[in-house]
Amino acid sequence: MAFYPAHEYTAHAELGTAKAAPLRLIKQQFNTLTEHLPGLIGALYTDDYYTTGVQDNFWINIGGSIKTALMHLGLGKRNKQFVFKLHELQYLNSIMHIISNQLARYSGAMMDVMAYSISAMASSGDIDPNPTTASKFSNLSCMKI
Repeated sequence: MAFYPAHEYTAHAELGTAKAAPLRLIKQQFNTLTEHLPGLIGALYTDDYYTTGVQDNFWINIGGSIKTALMHLGLGKRNKQFVFKLHELQYLNSIMHIISNQLARYSGAMMDVMAYSISAMASSGDIDPNPTTASKFSNLSCMKI
């Protein structure tokens, strides 16, 4: 989970491996993945075809016996393609509730992060986060999956 100042501090879920740049999904794209993940896994087991519609510049498709899911992010020349194997999707499915919980917590903390970031950028010195607002989200952690 991460916030990106260049993306208006929107919470993102990052999925990937150590060898490849992560797939960064906003909440709506992550929800699309969550909704279709069981169907994707089932289609991979049966060597079937499966495709999602394009939602928020994100779509997933698999085709026949290739045993991989292709996740696409962006349109046209900005389209990035990520390949996930069946065992990776199974692992993702098993921890999806953890990621969903973290994304909800990060989204809930977004206003506090924005307020802190704006005051920190305007300041010439160090600024400590407000302990009353930070403490309610103190169990947030950074996860790489």
